[in-house]
Amino acid sequence: MIEAQVNYIIKCMKLVKQKGANFIDVKPQAQNRFLGEMTEALKGTVWTSGCKSWYQTADGINFAIWPKSTWRYWLETLRVKQSDYEFVRCSKKTETATSHEASSAPGGLDGGTAPDAV
Repeated sequence: MIEAQVNYIIKCMKLVKQKGANFIDVKPQAQNRFLGEMTEALKGTVWTSGCKSWYQTADGINFAIWPKSTWRYWLETLRVKQSDYEFVRCSKKTETATSHEASSAPGGLDGGTAPDAV
């Protein structure tokens, strides 16, 4: 599965470059859909039987186990569904931020950039 993960990440990085973005962010709808699919696929498994492990949050939510086959993982990571992501470009700020504003700015400590959707 690691090979599929690496290939997917490389495809995402190429899309970021092609679109002139600085990073991608998963859209909330896509994240919620994925979590729903994983929750459904985990039903009836040991991971939903009350078993506690480091694969779960304190609330019992699985965050690490892929409940489907490795073939299915490969298939689902074969192509990047661009509509599931926001491609974001950071643009320069036009005014200088104070040190307090800069430390809490989305662009980081220097306050030099702010994200804009591509």
